[in-house]
Amino acid sequence: ISLENNQIRTVYKESFYELRLLESLDLSNNNITELIEGMFEFQKSLINLNVRYNEISYLQSPAIFDGLEKIDDILLSGNEIKSLQKSVFEGLSSLTGIDAASNPFHCDCNLQWMRGYDKFLALEETACATPPIFKTYLVVCYPNSICASVTEALNSTKDLCDPWPYIRTSSTAATTMEEETTTSATTTTTKTTTSTTSSTTSTTPSTTR
Repeated sequence: ISLENNQIRTVYKESFYELRLLESLDLSNNNITELIEGMFEFQKSLINLNVRYNEISYLQSPAIFDGLEKIDDILLSGNEIKSLQKSVFEGLSSLTGIDAASNPFHCDCNLQWMRGYDKFLALEETACATPPIFKTYLVVCYPNSICASVTEALNSTKDLCDPWPYIRTSSTAATTMEEETTTSATTTTTKTTTSTTSSTTSTTPSTTR
């Protein structure tokens, strides 16, 4: 069933009770603000759930997807979700993909579990929205050489979360690190040159009487 672009604000718990053989439900591009616990209780045949581009700010109950025994994809991108609990997706044995990109995630330690959860799609392209200091950082940074280098350079954030998993976008991080390295090398060279000049001046005998 496709119900996209209908300005729907509320989906009631019993809305789909009679559609027990439903395999695909598209509620994208509406004004839905929440998913109610129990609304998928009888959708045991549902494979694809699309609630992209709504106004959902959080998934309030760990049991919100209970009943989705065959669910394969849950599409949550483009909403107002700031945080996600791992318990929301536990028990969904058929789940292979979660699209939660383009949400205004608040990057604190509560999202650390997402780093090692391989069912997320496109999170490597999603930046943190808050706190402001991490606004240009990735929600998840996969282990590669750039991320490892940046992580090492961000030891000052250890007091917030150890190890801190939220890294700036790769291009920004690489550029910043390169600039810092160049500046450091230039400063070191300048100091060395100054020191050498000073030493030469002090060892030159005076010829004026």
